[in-house]
Amino acid sequence: MAYKDGRACGRILVGRYDGMRKDAAGLAYFSLPAADDPLTLGYLLEAAEGWARLNGLPGIVGPWSPTDSDDDKGLLVEGFEGPPSLMGSYNKPWYKDVFDSHEYRKLVDFVSYTLVKYPAGDERVQRMLDLAFKRTRTVVSTLNRKDLLKDFRDIHSVMLASVGDNPDLPSPTWEQFLPEAQRLAKMADDKLILIARRQSDGSPVAFVAAMPNWSEVLKKMRGRILPFGWIHALGAKRRIKGVRVLMQFCIPEYQGSGILPVLYAKLREKVAEGDYEYWEAGTIRDDNIHSMKPVEDVGGKLFRVYRWYKKVFGPTSGS
Repeated sequence: MAYKDGRACGRILVGRYDGMRKDAAGLAYFSLPAADDPLTLGYLLEAAEGWARLNGLPGIVGPWSPTDSDDDKGLLVEGFEGPPSLMGSYNKPWYKDVFDSHEYRKLVDFVSYTLVKYPAGDERVQRMLDLAFKRTRTVVSTLNRKDLLKDFRDIHSVMLASVGDNPDLPSPTWEQFLPEAQRLAKMADDKLILIARRQSDGSPVAFVAAMPNWSEVLKKMRGRILPFGWIHALGAKRRIKGVRVLMQFCIPEYQGSGILPVLYAKLREKVAEGDYEYWEAGTIRDDNIHSMKPVEDVGGKLFRVYRWYKKVFGPTSGS
């Protein structure tokens, strides 16, 4: 914590990384950087680096989610217009300048896309999507509250099959995955979670998961859950205007089949039916063309860029 005149003016969390991502093994990580001004943020970064050196770690990465999940992914470096998104980080534009001046370099960029309220469809694109859907020989269903455990297992199996050796994608065990899925399901609009399964045997091949943008409500709650915060949240859910697409995964043998654009097109229909006015899709690694294309195919426009930074300490840094 940083203090000025007895008042908190900044924070940062730092530790030894021991999570699921291979490219951060053996390094320190930092999370939740926040400061009132650039000078304070610089002091906080220097303090985090000092802790890493003191503990014999050769470098530091971040901003990292303290839960090692997809929430709070990176520092926002482009796209400051509009409200913060659910499970997305948000910071002042000058944060990037401070990181750059302290010799932090890009590790990975992630992008998100924005789409406005459902427009008149392109008939040619719609015909192509219809043909792709027929070729995949799949059926698409929304989240089934009566058999949540089956849907959770199908989503988890698709995730694991999709990850492969990609260091940027998590490979959670079932024990790690289930509590997170149960937590998110409490906030979900069932129509916004779509799972594609083979017609022949019902095995899952792909899914797209989106949520109402609860950030609109959390802002009105001002961080207060009790005594009446959740009552306000539940009542305000129907007034949420935005949708946040959190995840998309497809097993290797169906990649390139067209099933992800199909799921996005169907999701777009659900967004329109729910009277939502906008949606943000992401975050996607900026060189992951296969994941970016399905969003672009249904009209997605680049909106925000989130960055993971890395700093490797020089040979004289610890002296």
